[in-house]
Amino acid sequence: MKLAAYLGSAEDHQFQVTADTAAEAREAIEAQVPAGHDLVEVLHQSQRTGGVVATARTRPTETRELTAEGRSYEEAKAALSAAVPDGWRILSTRVVEP
Repeated sequence: MKLAAYLGSAEDHQFQVTADTAAEAREAIEAQVPAGHDLVEVLHQSQRTGGVVATARTRPTETRELTAEGRSYEEAKAALSAAVPDGWRILSTRVVEP
């Protein structure tokens, strides 16, 4: 059996912005998302003195494809998992050849 997987980066990038409102913080964050990255998460925290601190998390959008074979689905899946390079994660898996 042959399996294929799409891999995505497991690397996250975080940064913070400070603004008067959550909407302004979101706008500032969206302007700072690096090319080739998706905005994954935004957390807003109101300050007692006024204003908002927003923490953003982005992840690279690059993907790779990886294949592996085994005598059974379980063996192919184990081989596929073992072949994932450091810094990458499996996004999806599909059967290429039963």
